[in-house]
Amino acid sequence: MLGYALVEGVRSLDLGVLAWDEAGPYVAGGAILGAAVYQLSPLKNRSLRRCRNARAFVSDHWRPGPAGALRMGIEHGRVCVGSGWALMAALFALGVMSVGWMVLVAALIATEKLLPWRTVATRGIAVLLAVLGIALAFAPEDVPGLTVPGSSAPAMEEMGLE
Repeated sequence: MLGYALVEGVRSLDLGVLAWDEAGPYVAGGAILGAAVYQLSPLKNRSLRRCRNARAFVSDHWRPGPAGALRMGIEHGRVCVGSGWALMAALFALGVMSVGWMVLVAALIATEKLLPWRTVATRGIAVLLAVLGIALAFAPEDVPGLTVPGSSAPAMEEMGLE
């Protein structure tokens, strides 16, 4: 909801410079490059480490009763959002209505949370995001499945639903 509120707040400012035919690809590419940089940050690493081990989190933050469970769930959710918010921001930049990109971002989040080689996964995702950010900024027409603002989604075109 926070992401939606941010997008709508910026949209309401009617900043023409952010239009896709102006600086839009550079802003979107920059957002994805920012996500790549965050992937390598100590804050991301700390959040991901805490998010990955729910059992240790529960034992370290135990609160009795239903209210305690709710507090623990909210806290663990906050930690996990801290590890995945940049990937979600990249999804916004790629176009939230693109099912292909949604699947890829979900797979990236699952990869870094579940696979045992956390460092390899996190760094690999950072490289992928950096390449994607540069491609989006300088050659958006070559980014597969990209939902360009103001146009119909590629998936809708393929289904004949323009």
